[in-house]
Amino acid sequence: PLGTQLAGDAEPAKMLHRPRLGRVLPAVAIIVLAATAVSTNQLFVPLERGATNAGSVLGTVGLQWDYLYRHEPEADVQLRWLPMVEYVNSHLAAGRSKIYDLANMNGYYMYIRPELFSGDGYGSPTVMRQWSLASPNVLSELIRNRITDVVVRKRYLSTLKHEDVWPHLHLTYRSPDGLVLFHVMT
Repeated sequence: PLGTQLAGDAEPAKMLHRPRLGRVLPAVAIIVLAATAVSTNQLFVPLERGATNAGSVLGTVGLQWDYLYRHEPEADVQLRWLPMVEYVNSHLAAGRSKIYDLANMNGYYMYIRPELFSGDGYGSPTVMRQWSLASPNVLSELIRNRITDVVVRKRYLSTLKHEDVWPHLHLTYRSPDGLVLFHVMT
């Protein structure tokens, strides 16, 4: 009987020292989620330091262009490195022009005023195997999608010259960085 008592007493002692991750982990997760929800709540923005100062939005202070770029115009800071974007913005009408893009200009879309039509990006007709500049019905697709201009990389010109669309493309501009812009002649 004495030996069984000791064995019985040892069992609860082991239970006290065993980690209970099954209970602790969800409790810690709930505490972290609650702290995140409370700290990111918009109701507490006025309590943040500087939140009510002029020029701040939701507690963050916006930096002015003149401060960041020493009063230089945007064209000198950003667009001088993107000659095709600068040309397109100054020569194509924003509401009337739409550019078929085979030169990955989509990365500069926020700087481009005319609309871009992705020629080979995700979800484009080329990737979806619907049509491309090599398709026999490309002119009708360009017209149907209201595309007025096409931009390609210079290395693509040798291939493009052998396509059905070539007689309908009028060279408009060659940029120093190897991009070529064509106007679609219908």
